[in-house]
Amino acid sequence: MLLVGIAVLSVLRSGSSEQIDAGIVEKASLTDAALTDIDTELTFQLETLQNFAGSKDWSLANEFRDSIVRAETYIQNAQELQTDPADSQTLATLGEIAKDVNEISMAGEAVFLLTEANQFEQAGSVRSQIEDLIANLEPMLAELSNEQQRQIDLALASITDDDPLLLWALLGLAGLTLVVSVSSAVLLMRSVLRPLASIQASVRAIASGDVATRPQISGSPEFESLARDLDRMTVALLAKETAEAGIARAEAKYRQLAERTADLVFRIDLEKGLTYANPAWERVTGFSLGELASGPQIVGRIVHPDHWQPFAALWRAVLSGNMPEGPVALKCLHKDGQTIWLSFNILPTYDEDGHLTTIEGTGRDTTMISHLVKEVRQRDDQLRLFLNLSNAAASATGFEEAADKALEAVLELLPRAEAGFLMAHNRHKDALEVQAVRGLDRKMLLKLVVKPGEGLIGQTFQSGETQMYNSMEKLAAAGGLAPQADDLLKQDTEEPGVPQSIVCVPLGIGESPFGCLVLVTFSEGSFFQPSDLELLQAATTQIGVPLENARLRAETELRAITDDLTGLYNRAYFHQRLSEEIERAKRYQHGVAVIIADIDNFKSYSDTQGQEASDKVLRLAADALASQMRRSDVACRYSGDEFAAILMHVDSARAQVVLDRMAKSLANKLKELKDPAAADLSLSAGLACYPDDATIIDDLVRLADISLYSAKLSDSKAPQTV
Repeated sequence: MLLVGIAVLSVLRSGSSEQIDAGIVEKASLTDAALTDIDTELTFQLETLQNFAGSKDWSLANEFRDSIVRAETYIQNAQELQTDPADSQTLATLGEIAKDVNEISMAGEAVFLLTEANQFEQAGSVRSQIEDLIANLEPMLAELSNEQQRQIDLALASITDDDPLLLWALLGLAGLTLVVSVSSAVLLMRSVLRPLASIQASVRAIASGDVATRPQISGSPEFESLARDLDRMTVALLAKETAEAGIARAEAKYRQLAERTADLVFRIDLEKGLTYANPAWERVTGFSLGELASGPQIVGRIVHPDHWQPFAALWRAVLSGNMPEGPVALKCLHKDGQTIWLSFNILPTYDEDGHLTTIEGTGRDTTMISHLVKEVRQRDDQLRLFLNLSNAAASATGFEEAADKALEAVLELLPRAEAGFLMAHNRHKDALEVQAVRGLDRKMLLKLVVKPGEGLIGQTFQSGETQMYNSMEKLAAAGGLAPQADDLLKQDTEEPGVPQSIVCVPLGIGESPFGCLVLVTFSEGSFFQPSDLELLQAATTQIGVPLENARLRAETELRAITDDLTGLYNRAYFHQRLSEEIERAKRYQHGVAVIIADIDNFKSYSDTQGQEASDKVLRLAADALASQMRRSDVACRYSGDEFAAILMHVDSARAQVVLDRMAKSLANKLKELKDPAAADLSLSAGLACYPDDATIIDDLVRLADISLYSAKLSDSKAPQTV
């Protein structure tokens, strides 16, 4: 009916010189509605930012961005309505509003980033700027809205002012429309409202649980169809309620199981964070459920620093959908700082676009299992190293090689030890001598000779008990490592360190040690532990048998080439080594000296003082010779009171110096006897050098012997060369 009225009005006014521009009213109304929507969105944006500050709920950020888009759309719609040249001012104002809305959008993003970074003060400052922008926009929107309302009022007023006849026609049409509307309402009551009332009664009955009630409708196929649809909907709703009730019961049952299980259960929503963690988490990790849900930073407190990289790799795999098969083990930290091991089974969920949405899973405390596995592996490694120890010592061709391999294997077995040396007892000298060196100055340590009972080494050998010192001051107070030996512990590195900890372990089978093993740490704060001693004792027991066998073999071989009384090599070995050294000297072009010496007046001394005193003098002479020679040189008992020596890499001048020192050394040792009968004893010696004096072995020995007798006939009795 209203459309008919408008058509009539158009006819009535068709002959008038001024026509009503219905477009003015429509444009102003639509523009005003857009302005109202913009104002509503600005209010919503401000409330959203305030709520985000308290909750850090990132879904609010998405709502804020959607609101910005809607506001920009409303502004664009309003701008498109301004097509008349007279609308330029309105367009300019809408342009300013659009710029301010864009600034609000960028400032809002800054608020989200600053809040996530816990920069709350800066976020509050930016939020205040947004409030000021919105406060400035409200007067502009109000002014534009008033302008649109004014245009609407002017357009309507023109009807009454310019054309009274048109106004009366409009009022008549309005009355006619009212009459028709009332008549239509009566018909609607009869044909529509009554069936709707019946349907409403049925809906209320269904809502109260009475599914037997059905609406009684007749005469209208549409409403009968609606009643049937209502029946079907009721059945579907009841089925849904039944299913939801079953799901709720099952969820409650499984939640109860999750609450009671010793395993870890969790669920993480990528937007909301941790949404569920069962009480086992607090029992296993020590962190409360509130601490676990505090945010991503809790991961840095739970995951051990050693496993930050494996955890990051796992997270990337979960995000990309390339989850590893089977449980994932992570090294973690208990709240009290203790290391724990957790094994996880993870079930990620992705949306249709392949984006990760949730992570569910279970975990288990495998700390005890990890410790057992670690212990088993350590035992396995130890057994393997023990086997290597035995094989290394057993495969060596000589005792020194066996000692070196055994020392190398022990250092591998105990990484804390950075250096060490192995000593064996020399029965002839009744002293411990260095046989193998690792990580220390070998040249200096080879000079070390320790008597049983002297210092830490001698006491360990004598007592057969392992000793450990983690304080060098206490070691010094207890007598040191050995007399004048502490300065020999120099690392074989460019920047030698200071010893931090020393352990000395006896070597041998049963209660009869044949040597000692000394290990040293140099790194600051690195000290041997009681567990290291247990491991060392097990290792030395393992290598004791092959080392003892190697030593016995070496002793057996040595006995065949050694003089029992003096411990020097015998005459047969002298000729064997001389032949070898001459060949070596020919190859490498260096000198070799041969010394033949004997003790003056020894026969008369032996006749008057007896065998025991004579043997003592012979041993003193052997020590006097050997003490002035290098480890590479060879000292031998040639026959009776006659001795021989081979000096490598020397000429006659250097050999003469060594001879002089030998004579002085013997003289000093004879004085220590405090035996008047030994006053007439002295050393006569002669030497010959290769290649200066001779190039044939027999000639060298003969010339050295001639030199000896020449010295004996000389009044000075000084050692002579040919």
